Amino acid sequence: MVEYDLRYRANVGRGVHRLAAVATHRYRDARDAVKSFIGGEDGTLAVTRNTTEAIGAVVAGLAWQRGDRVVTTLLEHHSNLLPWLRLRERGVAVDIVRPDADGRLDLADLEVAVRDETRLVAVTHASNVLGTVLPVREIAGICHDRGVRLLVDGAQSVPHLPVDVADIGCDYFCFSGHKMLGPTGTGGLWMRRPDLEPLFVGGGAVESVTAGGYTLAPGEQRYEAGTPP
Repeated sequence: MVEYDLRYRANVGRGVHRLAAVATHRYRDARDAVKSFIGGEDGTLAVTRNTTEAIGAVVAGLAWQRGDRVVTTLLEHHSNLLPWLRLRERGVAVDIVRPDADGRLDLADLEVAVRDETRLVAVTHASNVLGTVLPVREIAGICHDRGVRLLVDGAQSVPHLPVDVADIGCDYFCFSGHKMLGPTGTGGLWMRRPDLEPLFVGGGAVESVTAGGYTLAPGEQRYEAGTPP
């Protein structure tokens, strides 16, 4: 970070002069390093401000219909609970699975909660309150057997546990930089497939623009409108 501020501080992806080119190159290298760190080389990683924004991007990026259902748990951080509860205002039902007295989640309870109308299951990888580590790989198996997407909140797990999103089998993995010695204002949304509508559109996220419309940029760029961190 000090090297960036002293040697090549420039706006990423917004200029053709040497410092901007260096900053853009280093930014892309950093994104690739983060993807490798979580075993996500085959997916898409959008840089966000934090885990909360990453989860919010999934909430906003899916086309919800009245009658859809979401399954989550009482082990969740507020950032992985409140956005789903707010979907109730749009006619989406939220089923909340309760842990046992020791803070453990019974997979049978979660499996019962997943119905035909369930679109997505959203669970924490590790609880920020109890430290409970959920069997996310097994949860992914349940979801995929039912044709349901899985979001994993990895804010607490990425700094402390080996994480391989490909092995987990989740569809979305959300995490922050500041919990792992990175700067505040950084986070990540990893997607197995880039199947979400972007949370924001604007500069940096487009390939072409005319008075009649626009074409979004391919890959990660479409999810990173505006000046990146």
